[in-house]
Amino acid sequence: MKLRKVIATMTAISAVSSMFAMTAFAEGEWNTNGGKAEVEGIPSIVSPTIEVELPGDLSFGINPLKMDVSEDPDNPNTNPIISGDYYVTNYSNIPVAVRTTTFVSAANDKVELKSSMVKADWVGNELKGSDTTGNKAIWLTQLYATKITTNAEGVPTMTTTSVIPGSTVSNATTGYLVGDTLKKSTDGTDVAQKPIFVLDTYDEANPAKWSASMAGFRFDGAVDPNAVFEDGDITVKSVFELKTLTPEQVAGNFEAYKNENTKSGFYDTIKTMKSPATW
Repeated sequence: MKLRKVIATMTAISAVSSMFAMTAFAEGEWNTNGGKAEVEGIPSIVSPTIEVELPGDLSFGINPLKMDVSEDPDNPNTNPIISGDYYVTNYSNIPVAVRTTTFVSAANDKVELKSSMVKADWVGNELKGSDTTGNKAIWLTQLYATKITTNAEGVPTMTTTSVIPGSTVSNATTGYLVGDTLKKSTDGTDVAQKPIFVLDTYDEANPAKWSASMAGFRFDGAVDPNAVFEDGDITVKSVFELKTLTPEQVAGNFEAYKNENTKSGFYDTIKTMKSPATW
């Protein structure tokens, strides 16, 4: 949140508080027989400042042959899925909940998406290719933050789990993925896994609390190394839905999120609804 927005908000709250604190006197028409007076009041609405920053782009790279794409020779990146870190940050002066639905919105007919971690079969350390000649096998996951920290300038760093090639990620008790498999959908309404980012009020004066107003994710997965992918083969979309919250709703309506394999371990701001609360 920009400082001027903080000042504007505080000024507005101060003005409203002062108005409520004032005592006004009205004079009625009184006489020895008594009298009658009428006084009206019109409420002033205290409105929040809502500012939530979303990722501007969800582009990622498909790297079947695991070439090093890093510009830093000391930190090579040969992942088959090349992804940035995508943050959702609350700069509002109230807490908010952002329900996040991510899915594959378009895919080439030859692209064969693995629909779950269980179906991400391996041949050695490589994703098993399609049984249909000419098809391109790919397993895409959305991995959510397990930790977020910020430096003195407010630049965040996200920690996530990662795919271990050849591992049985669906049944592991350690090293499992804190995330979900991305599935094909037209509009996301049939997607079951919809984590809710419950983001605290932004406090510009307290850097220790900045990460409490953040959540985030990145993409990972595996690709058939012998398949030939082209630009435009796959499109990924996230739908973000926002609700404003009171502190009581933050404390009472949410619980820790669990992924498609009911695993936990997500960062504190990544939640799901607690029954009987509803979105």
